[in-house]
Amino acid sequence: MTDRTDGVSRRRFVSIAAASAAVPALAGCTSSGDDAEPADGNNDDGNGDGSDGSDGSDGSDGSGDSGGGDGSTVVVGPGGDFTFDPEELTVSTGTTVTFEWDSNFHNVVPTSQPSDADWSGETETFDSGHTYEYTFEVAGTYEYVCEPHEGSGMVGTIIVE
Repeated sequence: MTDRTDGVSRRRFVSIAAASAAVPALAGCTSSGDDAEPADGNNDDGNGDGSDGSDGSDGSDGSGDSGGGDGSTVVVGPGGDFTFDPEELTVSTGTTVTFEWDSNFHNVVPTSQPSDADWSGETETFDSGHTYEYTFEVAGTYEYVCEPHEGSGMVGTIIVE
């Protein structure tokens, strides 16, 4: 694997291109309307301040590294997108990574890993609500795909340090 310093990686470009192509085709098709924001744009939670009640944070520390032996999470197909979130994750050896399915018909299939690793992934396709865990004990780079959506750029990497 090589470091790229000249801008957008091929993987990221394919992901962006696939998502951009899908947006016009799917516009208006993903919401049931039950959770729609009011027409005035005020997503008021009833506290009288016009806010939605959140503190505006995403709950992360911004480092992109959820490592440490406590565990990390990769969302599979977040919001129906053909992506893993995060696309690249760095963890410490001994970290258990939980893969959580957020949409339907996805799998997690390793395409490369350190030679002394034995990660077999979750090769069967599953739907929203499914979870799979694996503890990464061998340092190195693990690359994986969702086989049904690999052509749409659904690829991910876990770096174990």
